[in-house]
Amino acid sequence: MSTLLTVGYGDIYPITTLGRIMAICIAYLGVGVVAIPTGIISAGFVEQYQRKAIFPLSKIWI
Repeated sequence: MSTLLTVGYGDIYPITTLGRIMAICIAYLGVGVVAIPTGIISAGFVEQYQRKAIFPLSKIWI
């Protein structure tokens, strides 16, 4: 998680309150950009796995 939330080596960082708030929001948006597609893809894998568990011989008949 720290890899997604870090913005560099720490040599340049926001000093003002507004800058820190903006940095926090942008960091969380970056995590969301990774987390939302990951959840969608994972749900697809789970659905396919459950489908194969219910109909294990479906490849033969389709």
